[in-house]
Amino acid sequence: MRLLLDRKIQLLNGSGAR
Repeated sequence: MRLLLDRKIQLLNGSGAR
């Protein structure tokens, strides 16, 4: 169950972790 991890990663990526 990596839903939380996936969500956190997506949020971090969308937050501007580029």
